[in-house]
Amino acid sequence: MALQQVNKVVADGTSSSLICTGIDDNSVYALVTLNANITSSNKRLYLRVSKSGSLDSSSNYRYATQYQYQSNTNFDADTNENQPQMQSVVLGYTDNVLNEFAYLYDFHESNTYPKVQFQRTMFTNTNTYHRHGMFTLAERETCDGIGFVTSGGNVASGTTLVLYKVV
Repeated sequence: MALQQVNKVVADGTSSSLICTGIDDNSVYALVTLNANITSSNKRLYLRVSKSGSLDSSSNYRYATQYQYQSNTNFDADTNENQPQMQSVVLGYTDNVLNEFAYLYDFHESNTYPKVQFQRTMFTNTNTYHRHGMFTLAERETCDGIGFVTSGGNVASGTTLVLYKVV
C-alpha cells in the first residue's frame, strides 16, 4: 500500500471554507489536515463533502465519534446534521491547532453513501484532545472531494489539506 498525492490546498486566510477536490474514481482516498485553525476566536470547523466542486450543506450527515482529553472520555453521535463538527473545543486562538488523518470510502460511487473514518488531534494552550470516529452523507451521489467551513471568521492562513489516493 502506498499514497499517491492527488491535490494539495493551502488556505490564505481570506475564505470561510477550504475545499480539496480530485476524487475521480472509487478508490480509497486519504485526507491529511495540517495546522487547521480559524481567524476568529471561539468558532468551530465543520466537515463537508464536495459535489461538483462545492461543499454539500444538506442536512443528511450522520456521525459517531469518541473524544478524549485529560481524564475524560465522551461519545457523540447524531443524524440529520448539516455538517459534522471537527473538534471537541473551539478554535481561533493562537495556540490552538487541529491535525487529522482520514480515510475516504465510496466517494465516487453513486449507489452507496460516501463514508469518512478519521482520527484527529487538537492542541490547545491548556490541553491535548484526541477524537476519532466516522461520518457519512446519507445521499447516494458522486462526490469529488472534501473540505470544511467555519462557524464564523475565515480558515486561517497556512491551514493545509492534502488528498491522496491509496494505491
